[in-house]
Amino acid sequence: MARPSSRDQILDTLEQVIVDRGAVSVTLELVADEAGVSKGGLLYHFPTKSAMFHGLLDRCDAQIDEEILTAPDDPADLVRWTIGLAYGSAERPSRLWQAVIDASGSGDQSYDERLVALIERSYEPLDRLGPIGAAHTRLVADGLYFAPYMGTPTPAVELVEGVIDAIIAELAD
Repeated sequence: MARPSSRDQILDTLEQVIVDRGAVSVTLELVADEAGVSKGGLLYHFPTKSAMFHGLLDRCDAQIDEEILTAPDDPADLVRWTIGLAYGSAERPSRLWQAVIDASGSGDQSYDERLVALIERSYEPLDRLGPIGAAHTRLVADGLYFAPYMGTPTPAVELVEGVIDAIIAELAD
């Protein structure tokens, strides 16, 4: 297996530091030490802490591009797919998205605006469902995705399947 680039190694470390210690604990020195790179090596890729955080958003951007390409065309399948992604994330939260969400609200307005734009873009395939179907699906997906961050239990799969069926029935009307 190929060794990750220094840039990827730094971002991997940044993700882990944020998840383990919180975004407020991040310093250039800490990330360089944990990543096993010199501070100069880190600064070559990321001249500021903000630039490192934006590097995580670059990763999310690429992930969203891949997910949008796999979004199904059929409305019922799209509802199942969207909620299924969120439900799977509730069971196994993404370290990348945990880090990105934790880093929001750090005072970097351009970061927060870009994060909101990325989240909005991730839901673009739902436009095919119409405004009510898209909003309903998004609200359910957001609730499932963010539940673990708030310490609330993930609903049973049977309940989630019932909600999916209700949204699909609503779309058919």
